[in-house]
Amino acid sequence: MQNEEIANQLGTYAKLLALHGGNSFQVNSYQSAAFNINKKITQNLFGLKKESLEAIPQLGKSAIGKILEIQEHGTFLALADLVEQTPAGVIDMLKIRGLGPKKVKIIWEEMKIETVGELLDACRQNRLAQTKGFGQKTQEQVLAAIEFNLFNQNKLHWAKANKYVNELNEVLLQFLDNSQFAWAGEYYRKAEIVESLELVVIASAKRSLRIQMGNFGISFIQKEDFFKLLLEDKCTIKVFFDSNIAWKQYQLNTPEEVQKDLDLKEVAASSEQEVFEANKVSFVLPELREVENLKWYKSAKEDQLIQYSDLKGAIHNHTTYSDGLNTLEEMTQACRDQGWEYFGVCDHSQTASYAGGLKVAELEKQWKEIDKINRKYPDIKVFKGIESDILNDGSLDYEEEILKQFDFVVASVHSNLRMDEEKAMSRLINAIENPYTKVLGHLTGRLLLLREGYPVNHHKIIDACAANGVCIELN
Repeated sequence: MQNEEIANQLGTYAKLLALHGGNSFQVNSYQSAAFNINKKITQNLFGLKKESLEAIPQLGKSAIGKILEIQEHGTFLALADLVEQTPAGVIDMLKIRGLGPKKVKIIWEEMKIETVGELLDACRQNRLAQTKGFGQKTQEQVLAAIEFNLFNQNKLHWAKANKYVNELNEVLLQFLDNSQFAWAGEYYRKAEIVESLELVVIASAKRSLRIQMGNFGISFIQKEDFFKLLLEDKCTIKVFFDSNIAWKQYQLNTPEEVQKDLDLKEVAASSEQEVFEANKVSFVLPELREVENLKWYKSAKEDQLIQYSDLKGAIHNHTTYSDGLNTLEEMTQACRDQGWEYFGVCDHSQTASYAGGLKVAELEKQWKEIDKINRKYPDIKVFKGIESDILNDGSLDYEEEILKQFDFVVASVHSNLRMDEEKAMSRLINAIENPYTKVLGHLTGRLLLLREGYPVNHHKIIDACAANGVCIELN
């Protein structure tokens, strides 16, 4: 079990405790433990003995007791008791952005709503807005959050999909060899969001695969032209059986419009590359096979794509001075180990108190350490930067006397994210035109699968950045 799963259990317990009127001190204690495990503790907690857990300062006595229970039973009794007392739909409501335990308690106990579907219906009928403690604005936010969650249901970040693929590969390789299966589709094209994991397996292995997967507790559901493979409660995988794996993989990796443009003929091959070679067409990397790339993908070469080896340094990095997990020296050393030429220190600024934002005295302390490190390691340049909050009027949150001492400033919005386009554009343009801004950070505030960004006119933002010599951080 990873720290993320332990933190989720403690965080859920804190919410349920608050929902059922538990002691606020305990609620805060478990919330804090969940946050620390997720954000501050790098060591994997699962398997650690009591003495080792007690040596970790971010963990309290009660949290340690629960972690030891999780190690033994997979969960802890107090959480199981509260889950049993709470309808599953009410627990789901606690996951909706903008709804804390107090509001969910009103929805459950006073409105007698026990599922997210019922809550969605209540919003559409304007009943939530008429309930004491809510209002029209809150109703609109809840409605948008539910619809956003429904739209993104069962979608995965590529990195999460990759984790499941690696887990399944360990199972598959126990009874198939590498030539008998291949991953395809959005995962293989390295799409940022994967809606469906797709696996191609040699047709002759169909019966064997179904039997073997059953032995691992993984079930199949027959569909029209593929099987659905249910990987516990994590995700669903489409499994295609075909006698020509390489050709089937090519079809799944390539949108129909791109297939028409490439005009490849089916051939027997052992890999996608061989399919292209047999058709006398230069191989096109799967991540380039998107319809919007039609104009140029045929001329693109593999060495023109950005590779990890192309990186010479990194600019936007947080350290333990604010909310980072590693010290300034540890991170500098890691950059040196990779042969990088530069490293930008870019901790949170003073307005971001929730993330340990740096007051002026702390900045001066950090600058002295940076000077010391630059003398100690002449083979790498450490730059003095900051991620400065863009305030509500578009100004940055240090006086000019401080701003001019940084080597660079990344300007980012972290607060008051519910803006219309006019407000967002005014705020961002003001920050871009600040002479000390060198980089515009995460320009829409979007969190993939978690939060929609605020609306902006991208063309105007890009023009403004070009005119003011400001880089745009690409997330």
